Amino acid sequence: MSVWPLGLPQTALIEGYSENSEDVILKQNMDVGPDFRRRKQTRARNYISCSVILTEAQKGTLETFYDVTLMDGLLSFEWSPDGSSPTKTVHFVSPPVYRKQPNARGYEVGLSLEVL
Repeated sequence: MSVWPLGLPQTALIEGYSENSEDVILKQNMDVGPDFRRRKQTRARNYISCSVILTEAQKGTLETFYDVTLMDGLLSFEWSPDGSSPTKTVHFVSPPVYRKQPNARGYEVGLSLEVL
């Protein structure tokens, strides 16, 4: 299993960091009585949305990691974006989004991950 590259920031920015789970309850309105509810699946999917600040060189490292090592985001990897231990096994939900910083010193990169 691949791990988050050491040449990239080891934790994500606190600002904008979020973790959420999908709703696994299916609700059905009934003609009479309370709504019918059941689980759609046995486990909720957990998602992480975060950002990192990268230099031009680090941007290249992330692009290589995503395109080559993870086969365009197909494969999963180990990382702890919030700096906690142990690491989490995650994969990309969508490609990284690169936003040029106004001070031209690098990029803010948005990451959408699913915890496996």
